[in-house]
Order: sequence, then C-alpha cells, then structure tokens
Amino acid sequence: MTRRDLLWSAAASGLASLPSVSAAASSSSEEKTWLFWDLWKLDMLQGAELRQGKPQLQPDASYEDPLLGSLSSWPAVIRSSDSGGWRMYYSAEWRPLTLLCAESEDGIRWRPMTRPAGEFASDPGGAKKIAPHHLYTLPSGSGGSVYADPVADDGYPCKIFAIQSGEITHARALNDENHQFHEYAKKAQPQRYFSDHLTVVSKDGVRWKADYDAIWNKPHWHPEPPVYAYYNSRRAKHFMTSRPGHGDRRVVILDSNDARRWSEPELLFQPDPTDEPLIQFYGMPVIPYEGAFVGLLWVFHPAQFDVPDKYNYSLGRIDCQLAYSYDGVRFNRGFRQPLIGLEEQGKYGGGHFQPSSLTVVGDEIRIYSTAARHTHGMGSRFDGRREGLAAITMHTLRRDGFTYLQSKGGWAGFVSKPWVLRGDSLTMNAAAPQGEIRYQVTTLESEPIPGLTFDDCVPLREGDSTAWRLRWKERSLGDVVGKPIRLAVRFLHGKIYSFRGDYHFIDAQDWHLLDGGKPIDPRWFDY
Repeated sequence: MTRRDLLWSAAASGLASLPSVSAAASSSSEEKTWLFWDLWKLDMLQGAELRQGKPQLQPDASYEDPLLGSLSSWPAVIRSSDSGGWRMYYSAEWRPLTLLCAESEDGIRWRPMTRPAGEFASDPGGAKKIAPHHLYTLPSGSGGSVYADPVADDGYPCKIFAIQSGEITHARALNDENHQFHEYAKKAQPQRYFSDHLTVVSKDGVRWKADYDAIWNKPHWHPEPPVYAYYNSRRAKHFMTSRPGHGDRRVVILDSNDARRWSEPELLFQPDPTDEPLIQFYGMPVIPYEGAFVGLLWVFHPAQFDVPDKYNYSLGRIDCQLAYSYDGVRFNRGFRQPLIGLEEQGKYGGGHFQPSSLTVVGDEIRIYSTAARHTHGMGSRFDGRREGLAAITMHTLRRDGFTYLQSKGGWAGFVSKPWVLRGDSLTMNAAAPQGEIRYQVTTLESEPIPGLTFDDCVPLREGDSTAWRLRWKERSLGDVVGKPIRLAVRFLHGKIYSFRGDYHFIDAQDWHLLDGGKPIDPRWFDY
C-alpha cells in the first residue's frame, strides 16, 4: 500500500501512543475560523482547486440620492447596537466633505435621515444645510469614510480623517506661529499646499465637529483621501491605510494607540511585475473578519490613449481586488482578479466600483460601494448634472465565501497540517447540492483513527450548510481533544468554505513538547 492510499484508507490505528496537550494549555475555549485564504494549512491536495468567490449585485438594494456627486460617496454602513437599525454615512461631494446619512431597518432599503435644522453644524466657512439628512460640512475639505472606533478612548466613537486647505487653512496658519505653514503664509496668498490633516469627530453620529488637534499627517507627509481606519484587536491598536503622498496611488499603512497621534507611514502595496501594466492603487478599505482582515483593494486602470498632461492620469476604470491579512499588519494579494468587477457600460458600476463597507448579517456578507455609470475623471463632462450618475450599491456573498476549495469534477480531497483540538466541536461551512463530503481524523502519521474514519462519519450528502457539525456514528472528537491529529476530507461536486472550532495548528516544537509530556503555548502565530 502506498502512502497516498494510506491517506484515504479506513485502516485502523490506536490512540494510546498519541501525546496530549496539558490541561493548562486547553483550559480556555476560543472558537476560531479556518478560512481558505490560501493553501498554507494543507499538507496534501488532490483533485481540488482554490477559487475566489463572486459577490452578487443586488439591484433592488441600490440607493439613489440626487445629491450624490459623480466622483465618490464612500459609504460607511453601521448597525446600531441599541435599536438594531442601520445608518449609512456618505458624502455628497468629494470636496467639500458634505456628510449625509440614510437609515434602514434591514440594511437593504434606505431612506434619508431627517434631523432638525438646529442640529446641523458647519465649521467656519459658511456652509448651509442642503437637505434634511445633511449632517455636516467641512468647508474646503475632503475626507475618507466614517470610522466606527470600537474603543473611543477620546469619547468620540465616530471619526472621519480629513484634509482641509484654501483660505481657511491659510488664515489658521497665519494666526498660529506653530503651524507648519506659518512662515509660508506670512509671505504668500492661499496656495494648494496650505493644508491641515485633521479629524472630524462625533459622539452620537449626528453632531459633528472638526478636531484640529487630532492630526494624522506628518510635516513631510501630505496624503489625500481616501483614508480608511480599522481596529486591530491582535495589536490593540488602530490602523490606517492611505497613500504615500498627494496623488501617489499606492497604499501605505500606519498605526496609532489612540486614533489621534499616528506613526510614520510604511509602504504596503505598489503594483509589481505580475500586475497589468501601469495600474495604480486608488485606496484600500480594511475590515476585520473572523480573526483575519479583508482588504478591498481599489485598482485604477488608467486610460492610456493620450500622453499624461498633468500630475497623473485622471481618466480610467476602478474595480476591486481581494487582499487579506492574518495579523492586520502584513497583507497578501489574492488572485489579482476582480472581486467586484464592472457592470456593463451605462449601468451603475459600469465605470467604477469603490467598495468601502462590509457587514455580516446571518449567513450573508454585504458589501456596499460607490458605483458610477462613468469612468473616473469623466464627471466634468456632465456640466454639473448629478441625478442618475452614481448610486450606492450592495453586493452579497455567502458567509466565508471570499475564497473556497472546489472539486474539479470527480472526487477531491485534502489532508491538513497537524493540529490539536482544544474543544470537542468542529463545524464546516460547505455545499454539495449534488455531491457528498466525507471526513476522517488521523494520527500525525496519517493513520486513520478507529471510529473516526471516512466510513464512520455522518457525511454531508446532497446538502448545503454553513455550520455542518462533524460527527461520527459511535465516536466523537472529544476522544482526540488535546492530541496531535490531522483532518482528512474527501468531497465530490462540492465546495468547502471554512471550518470553525477551538483548534491550534502545531509546529515541530509543539510536537516535541507534547511527545515529552510538556505543555504548549498556542498564542504565537495561532492563525
């Protein structure tokens, strides 16, 4: 019998020789999700391939607002923990930042929020309320999407990282001898390079104000929106993605302990030799997801008919590619193909999609985007016309459906790297409407454990489940908790999206410690 035959056989092997995790290492339970971002957690793969999911546009969920400009709205969809309802923040303009808000009971059907006129606020500059759902304007400013700060040590759970320039900034620089442009302002009229990178804040999401002490740029670093922030619980820090500089379409990352003072930016992504020639990265919202981090990388495809006649290309299409990170700091590029591709010309999303918000509702992922009929840079051709040029759209995706393993046609299968279970339950997110999925547990040496074999399992047959509990006829996973094992899976005409349970993938040092009866510490690189 070859080793390959052994991996798929139902031969018997005892448990007596398996070392186990000490009680100290398995006393607490923490469910994690094994997502198939890549194939790293596998030691063998046959007859299957890793594929990227395809979010589906939901036309009935599109939100049209006649105030929307042609460039961007960058929606942020936030669920209220108190009422269970939803709010969607977006800007009517790229400049000035004109914050609007819509409400919804289900996150699908939206209506403009109605607030009393007295609650509208605008910082110096004379902006007026333009609609009942208009909450705030930052004169001569632009900003990223609303950041729902889950820590909010400063008392402001809602933040927008913004830039302001023009006469307002010139006056402030002239009157503040500590301002970085003070000396320039004394000698010159307002210039484009007079800019402040501030934070617009709110305690309730309705009343907003500019905080000029919460500065997120550096004297030598002057990027422009889009700017996106997220909280990294692994590091207990806030992180931000932005650009290396104004008009420099690459992605940098920086961090902060308080979302007020930020580190130096470090380059995260720029196009490489495997990319389409001359593409640029317009921005990348990041969303924590099941212990990992999803990056929605906006890819700008410049029109190359004319030679460039300004700093960079203005005309071009924008779609979205998938990036991911295990630690929220170092990101990987995925398939380098659109996660959210363009629609036909003339439809919303026919020119560009800029997804900026992601939520999970039950077994469904919802992705909200700015969607324009025209390509980036063509807004000036419409002579101030707004209605019908852009909308906010929603795509849906199966839970954990960013990537998945799919059988190529016949039977397929894989064998995991060694791991230990610290809990007796393991569930699988998988679909085999016309097929079957079987599974077994083996020793580290890939010897099937009696009672936990393919023949003993309760298979998922002609079914679809986001939480299929792995179980066997007479034995359970409780019999192998704390012991080094592998999981082997065979499937026919199926897709496997994820596994959930309390587990730890071990390295060779863990194995040696367990073999010597010593405890292991699963905290490091436990993903």
